[in-house]
Amino acid sequence: MQTFHYWQAYGHDGTILKSMVTFIWILETAHTALSIHVVEYYLIMHFGDLIQLAFAVWSMGATYFVGFIIGYVVNLCFIWRILLLGQKRWVAVFFVIAATIRCGFGLANCVLSWYYPLWLDFRVHVFSTMVVGQVLSAVVDGAIALTLCLYLQKRRTGMKRTDGILNRLLLYSINTGAVTS
Repeated sequence: MQTFHYWQAYGHDGTILKSMVTFIWILETAHTALSIHVVEYYLIMHFGDLIQLAFAVWSMGATYFVGFIIGYVVNLCFIWRILLLGQKRWVAVFFVIAATIRCGFGLANCVLSWYYPLWLDFRVHVFSTMVVGQVLSAVVDGAIALTLCLYLQKRRTGMKRTDGILNRLLLYSINTGAVTS
């Protein structure tokens, strides 16, 4: 629905942005299909099978893999906005490096979930990298949201209409970055 609305409302956007929206839409569709497979596998195909609950189905790791790619692309979009607002390349480069490391930890954990499909083995071998990945996720998302809010705050003009738009953008930045981190 959001993709359809985007194509209706923002048809004048550039090719790169349209391509990114299409890419995210395809990844979100794959993410949904993989999530449905995880639920169907455990709750329908193997309902009550306690032995199967001890193992991670292949689509669980794939779901997270796709999710980390989506999160990375979204982070890059917010970083691009930070670059446009702040005009400080070093800030954007720092965030790109941090987001890439975060994504790397997430993707590595997904690959390890296929290597260690038994939950007990997975926890023993991957717990520390999962904690690092989750901490990085919270720090990177929070820092991006905070930086975006600071740059938007600096853009206040004192005019009611412009400041109202900035207030909505600040609320959006907080809701999509700071709260979720």
